[in-house]
Amino acid sequence: MAKGMAYDSDEGRNYAASITALMTGEAYKRSAELAAIKGPFVGFEINREPMLDIIAKHHHNIPEQKNFDNRIWWGAINSWTEATGLGVKYGYRNAQTTLLAPTGTISIMMDCDTTGCEPDSSLVRYKKLAGGGTIKHVNGVVTRALKNLLDVSERQDFRVENAKGWYEEYGTFAGYLGEDILPIFDCAFPDSRGRSISWEGHVKMVAAIQPFLSGGISKTINMPQESTVEDIEKAYRMAWELGCKTIAIYRDGSKQTQVLTTTDTEKKEPMSIPSILSNGVVGLPIEEWKEGISIPPSQPVRRRLPDERPSITKKFSVAGVEGYFTVGLYDDGSPGELWVVMAKEGSTLSGFADAFATMVSIALQYGIPLDVMANKFRYSRFEPSGFTNDKNIPLATSIVDYIFNWLQNKFGNKISTPYEVNIGPTLEEAKNKFDNSVYLASLAIDVRDICPECGSLLVQNGTCHMCGVCGFQSGCGA
Repeated sequence: MAKGMAYDSDEGRNYAASITALMTGEAYKRSAELAAIKGPFVGFEINREPMLDIIAKHHHNIPEQKNFDNRIWWGAINSWTEATGLGVKYGYRNAQTTLLAPTGTISIMMDCDTTGCEPDSSLVRYKKLAGGGTIKHVNGVVTRALKNLLDVSERQDFRVENAKGWYEEYGTFAGYLGEDILPIFDCAFPDSRGRSISWEGHVKMVAAIQPFLSGGISKTINMPQESTVEDIEKAYRMAWELGCKTIAIYRDGSKQTQVLTTTDTEKKEPMSIPSILSNGVVGLPIEEWKEGISIPPSQPVRRRLPDERPSITKKFSVAGVEGYFTVGLYDDGSPGELWVVMAKEGSTLSGFADAFATMVSIALQYGIPLDVMANKFRYSRFEPSGFTNDKNIPLATSIVDYIFNWLQNKFGNKISTPYEVNIGPTLEEAKNKFDNSVYLASLAIDVRDICPECGSLLVQNGTCHMCGVCGFQSGCGA
């Protein structure tokens, strides 16, 4: 993408094959140099002829490059020439040198945009967090790709910032870039216009680089949700016919919980650009593509509460810390303000509680839906957290989590919360009705071991945790 090549293209596949050939050629070259010092691997002499035959196949399968800088290709050719000559003379210290492993975890730690030979899942993606909520991640390669396209574009009014803003806003470059440019930005998952790399493109990429690796390739072949059994059969057969050693199929949406997604809760339809050219990059400054588009003025209006209004005051306790909050109501019974008072608090906590409540009150009066704020603030995790004195909300990850769960139940759309699931006795019930062992067991339940999706207890699943009810995973896998 950064070089301006589509993943599903002969140019892109040849480029990836050349990089892989250079990597493995250098590895076998160094292995032969080590063999000159330490001797070849045990069994080399017995397998000398087939081993050298494999090296020769690696050498002669390097694809010829025509459409980009040939330095990588020449480097691969030279590496395999030296690796072959040294191997004939000294043998090889290693029977195998390279493969493409499942590198999802370490690639995130190393700030990589993609893993192995995978394309990016999408230019903008959203990752579900174990504690609730999502985090937005924008592909860092997009800016490099757009700048490279700018260098070859004849349009003087093309703006990289506008193009990035277009995608971040609408989830697609359709309508901003020419049709011949769009395949460069295709990813594994469909964008808002349904553009994505075909599953055949994934298989062909594996087949292109497999001849230059000693071992197999950990590669997920992304298939659309509507794929049939016959489609998946075709994928496996195609991989076998092209000589792939390994392959894995993932059908989008086949798991109840998918850690990475490419869409947020709201979808926006791209606006149409007045002028779309077909000869390469197309882009207009923001001022131009807003011309001729009627945008009605929209200013938020604050709906203040009357001086005298009904209210509800709620006493609560989270992990033994007591407090009160008051909800002021409009005449129609909807909430319009929030005040929070803690029974034991210093000046700092008091100031933050007042500021937070004031912010929520203003948001409600400006028409921000309560459900939107509840979805953002529920599952906020900080002390005090634990059991409450509320049978409807027996556990809370924080005071903010408790308040917004209560507000959601009282004034929201009555959607089920994770704490409506019967997970055992409350603190008081354990004290009054059960023996000491049950009481201690109830205290041992860590709020972090509760599924944020459905409220069931999470169980150990390798190094992660998984919910056996809804399938949620605490950050491992896709």
